[in-house]
Amino acid sequence: MKPQRKNKIDLTQGSVPQKLFTLGGPMVVGMISVLGFNLTDAYFISLLGTKELAAVSYTFPISSMVFAVVFGLGLATNSLVSRSIGASNDEEARTFTTHSISFSLLLAAVFVALGLATMDFVFGWMGAKDEILLLVKKYMVVWYAGMIFVSVPIVGNHAIRATGDTVFPALIMVFAALANGLFDYMLIFGRWGAPEMGIQGAAVASVLARFFTLIASLLILHFRERMIDWSRLFSGGILASWKVIVQITAASSANNLILPLSMAIVTKMLAHYGEYAVAAYGVVSKIENFVLIPMSAGAFGMAPLVGQSWGSGQKQRVWEAFQWMFRFCMVYGAIIGILFYFWGEVTVQFFDRTPELVRLGTAYLQWVPWSYAMEGVLIFCNISFNALGKPVISLKFTSLRMFILYIPLAYLLSRGLHMNAIGIFIACSIANLISGMGAFHYAKYRVIR
Repeated sequence: MKPQRKNKIDLTQGSVPQKLFTLGGPMVVGMISVLGFNLTDAYFISLLGTKELAAVSYTFPISSMVFAVVFGLGLATNSLVSRSIGASNDEEARTFTTHSISFSLLLAAVFVALGLATMDFVFGWMGAKDEILLLVKKYMVVWYAGMIFVSVPIVGNHAIRATGDTVFPALIMVFAALANGLFDYMLIFGRWGAPEMGIQGAAVASVLARFFTLIASLLILHFRERMIDWSRLFSGGILASWKVIVQITAASSANNLILPLSMAIVTKMLAHYGEYAVAAYGVVSKIENFVLIPMSAGAFGMAPLVGQSWGSGQKQRVWEAFQWMFRFCMVYGAIIGILFYFWGEVTVQFFDRTPELVRLGTAYLQWVPWSYAMEGVLIFCNISFNALGKPVISLKFTSLRMFILYIPLAYLLSRGLHMNAIGIFIACSIANLISGMGAFHYAKYRVIR
């Protein structure tokens, strides 16, 4: 007899706005914790010196690509598990959870092998040389070795969220951020009897913090949710499961990879207008990542409700969730637009007071935030498309936004119409508005209705 799930949260019944608030609230805390995790690393490494900070900067594109693929697997897991739960098929949900975890182990092994074998080539091609390259390799050897502690917890937390529980994943992320900060201080500088490891200590700290997230997520899935069948980790129709998992993961991962790739292109375009344009973009990007957290958290919290409701055949409930998130994005986006229009300059000056940087950063915050509402709509539409098992639609709208609208318009306005960096900011706003509205109408008329 198969074990029965203990924690059955039914997202197919009850008030939709109340469920969305309950699901999204903990996600805000969790996402702020992830941001804190990254900022803590950056702060402590910056205390070591410019070379160490530069070395870690070289690792960001690679780690971003790895996370993009792993998050794609997480979204696939959430989609499959939530729809199975919505269809009252706990056995199928358990199978997809188990086989997603086994696939995450395979994925981690591939990343470790490829990463360790290509470090000299990849980071050398990116421009890391001599002492910087040695520092990069010190950091990445540990980071790659701990890949299992990256991939498995992300997949596990997505499986937990699929059940309707966003509190425990948020608590896990909060604990990871606190543990990372503590281990950073101990291992980078050799405090409290720990060895002084420098930049390698930062990597060890991250691996240790994520080790605890792995243990926590697996314990919750095994004992509380009864969602793992260890006897079938590498058996029980695994190839059929992996085929479905890979189909969703491939499109979701490609979708996630588009953003860092396109941002690299935009950064190169801004570099044409000098270092202050690039620096200003870096500052406002950090601000933007923070203010978008409520909409992103709401979108991730919305995914299990959409998946369960779709799995139970309740299209109208899915559409109601879309409508409530649309309203939230409109109100929140308008508030942020107004705040930055009047206080954008003060916000930029908090980070840097260089006049040209402040001018460009303020211009960005006066043009782009008016489109945040539609960017939020695009985010929740794309995540919902993944939850519905339609990741290709999400990939199409992300591609539309970045490659059909944003980058061509940015080039046209900045170079063709000689609007310089301001033209790139205006292009971003236009791309957000068109793609967000397009995704919402597509969801209404082609997917849900």
